[in-house]
Amino acid sequence: MPVMNGLETTRIIKKESPEIKVIVVSMQCDVTIVSKMLKAGADAFINKDTGKTELLIAINKVMRGEKYISPDISQNLFSFMSARKSNSSDIEKHLTARELQIIRFIGDGLTNHEIAAQLFLSTVTVDTHRKNILAKLQLRNTAALVKYAAENKLL
Repeated sequence: MPVMNGLETTRIIKKESPEIKVIVVSMQCDVTIVSKMLKAGADAFINKDTGKTELLIAINKVMRGEKYISPDISQNLFSFMSARKSNSSDIEKHLTARELQIIRFIGDGLTNHEIAAQLFLSTVTVDTHRKNILAKLQLRNTAALVKYAAENKLL
């Protein structure tokens, strides 16, 4: 979205017109993003790769006043929230293999551009992974990430 992101848009819509139903269709199905969207007031969250059958299910449920999350996303969200509630030090278990790989590159001092070149990704994708890592680990910046990674033997 060129002007504002989906999270900001959802917050504004729900604040100004709470009766409007918001169904998020996104490729970014990371549990932290899904959680933030639900807290912002989204009524449903589905993966962009979802077929029309699941989209229709989501629309019908939302129109009946129910919430809907794609089954694959809800399982990941449930696992993440359960682990977070029971032991916040286990959060790093919910990092993807790619996120762990990027943490190691960050620990080696590589820039987003250098990491992108190593992994054949765009710098935007690397930046998104970096933001997701910070959100999952509830850290504020790269320095805190490197410290956390060193202390928890993620490097």
